[in-house]
Amino acid sequence: MSDLVVIAFPTEAKAEEVRQKLLTMQKEYLIELGDAVIAVKDSKGQIKLNQLTTPRLPVRLLAPSGVR
Repeated sequence: MSDLVVIAFPTEAKAEEVRQKLLTMQKEYLIELGDAVIAVKDSKGQIKLNQLTTPRLPVRLLAPSGVR
């Protein structure tokens, strides 16, 4: 079974820094990651996903329609 963990960071750069630390921990066999995604919302409300893996299903199918 997988767990979904969401953490908000003040900047995209800080999120990337933490993701790199998580990837290092995974290489050291301290944790196991299925994926580590950085989601960024622009001024128009569009969301950009920076994923390490390709999703098997379209992202909109993974989240309820009310999620923003």
